[in-house]
Amino acid sequence: MNEPHLDLRRPWIWPRGDSHVVLSAGTKDDLGSPDVLKTYVEPGGACSPGIGGVGLTLWVWLAETRRLVCAERLDRAQIRDRWLGGLLPLLRSRWRAGDLEVDYRLAADSHGDRYATHVTLVARLTNRGERPVTARAWLVARGLGPASGPVHEIAVLDSGRRVVADGRLVLLAGSDADVAGAASPEQDGSEISELLLRGTEPTQPRATDAGGWAGAALGYDLALRPGGVWEMGWDAPVWLPGTEPPVSLALRCALPAAMRLEALADRWRSQRGALTIDAPDPRYQELVGAALTQVQMAWHGDEPRVGTLDLPLLNPRGGVSVALLLDRCGQHDLARQALRSLYRQPAGGGRGPQADLPGQLLWATAEHVALSSDASLLDTDWDGLAALAELLVTARSTDTAIHHAAPFLDDDARLDPTAEQFCGPARHGLIQGRALGDRPVYWVNAWALAGLRAAAELGD
Repeated sequence: MNEPHLDLRRPWIWPRGDSHVVLSAGTKDDLGSPDVLKTYVEPGGACSPGIGGVGLTLWVWLAETRRLVCAERLDRAQIRDRWLGGLLPLLRSRWRAGDLEVDYRLAADSHGDRYATHVTLVARLTNRGERPVTARAWLVARGLGPASGPVHEIAVLDSGRRVVADGRLVLLAGSDADVAGAASPEQDGSEISELLLRGTEPTQPRATDAGGWAGAALGYDLALRPGGVWEMGWDAPVWLPGTEPPVSLALRCALPAAMRLEALADRWRSQRGALTIDAPDPRYQELVGAALTQVQMAWHGDEPRVGTLDLPLLNPRGGVSVALLLDRCGQHDLARQALRSLYRQPAGGGRGPQADLPGQLLWATAEHVALSSDASLLDTDWDGLAALAELLVTARSTDTAIHHAAPFLDDDARLDPTAEQFCGPARHGLIQGRALGDRPVYWVNAWALAGLRAAAELGD
C-alpha cells in the first residue's frame, strides 16, 4: 500500500495496533486453520477476516452531538472484551457510544472445511439513557484493519446486502442498509473515515484507489427509546483465491446471525464437554479459560502454533508449554497430539537444535502420563523417548560436538556456523548446549536433570 500524505494521516481513523486476539474455525476433527485464514480482532471488535483482506469495523454516529464514536479511539479501559462465558471462542466486545451500549459479537465458523470459513458479526445496541436517542450505526469495510491489505476497488451492491472488494465477496448483510456508499482518497479526496467523522454520507456505489485505500460503509438509522434495542448481523467470507463461497453460505446467512452464533456456541459447549475451571478468584478462572481458548485458536493440524504470524512454524519450546497447558485443563487428547508432533523433531526450532528441549519433552511426557492416567504414549513412542534420554546422557560426557540437521532455520540463523550444533564438548559432566540464542549452562542442565528424572519414572 502506498503511504498517504502526512496531511491525510492525521484525521483518519487508524487501527489501534495495541493488541489482538485470533479467531479460527476448524472442523470436528481439526480445531485450527492455516494462519493466513485466521481472523485478527482488536479491542472493540475491529477485525481482519483472513490476512491481507479487508478490515471490518463498527462505528456509531450520534445525531444530537454530531459525533462519531469508534472503539479505535477509546481508552482501553472503556472497552470490555471477553470470550463468551469466559471460555467459548466467541468474542464479545462491549463499549459505550453516549447513552448507547454497544454489544458486539464475533465468531469464526466453518462449512466442514477449514479452508472455507466465514466470520459472523452481530451488533446489539441498547439505549441505557433516560431520553430517546437518534443515531446511525456504520459497518465499514476498508483497507485498514489488524491484518488487512490494500483494497483497490470496492463496491456496494443490492442496497447494501453485499460488498465486493477487488472482485471478491467480502461482506453479506442481514438486511438492506438505510445508507450505503464507497469512497477513496483518489476518487473523493477523503478516506471513508474522514467522511464519516464529518458526518458526510458516502454516496457513490463504487470507489477505486491505486494506493489501496478504498473503503465502503453500510449505514443503519436508529431511533431508540429508553431501553430500546437494535440488532443487526453480517457475515464475512474467508476463501482461498480462485474459489467461490458455496451456495450454502447464502442459505445459512438467510437465518438470523444471532441465532447462528447461539448454535455455534452450543457446538463449542458440546466439544468442550464437562470441562470446568475452578479457581478461588473468578478473574483467574477466566484468565485460564481465555488462555485455553487462544491456544485452540492457534492450532493447525497437530501443531500448536503459539506465536501466530511471529512463529508461523512449529516451535517446540512453546509447544511443550501448550501441551502442558492442555493437560492441566483436561484436554488430554489434544496434549497427546501435541507431544507426538514434537517427538518428530525433538531438538528443532527456527534457531536450530535447542539442548533444553529433550529434557522438557521427557518432563512434559511424565506430566501427561500422571495427569491423564494414560500411558499409551509409552507404548507408541517408547523408542523415541528412550533416544531422548540417551542423547542427554551422551551429551554429558561427549568430547566432541553433537550436531542435528535442522528442518528449517530463521534467515539470520542460516548464517550461523553453529546453527545445527546441539552441544559442544562436555565440561565437568555438564552439557554445553545451545538454547535461547546462547549457551545457558544452568538452564540446559536443569532441564536435562528434570528430563532424566522423568525418564526414570516413566521406565518404572
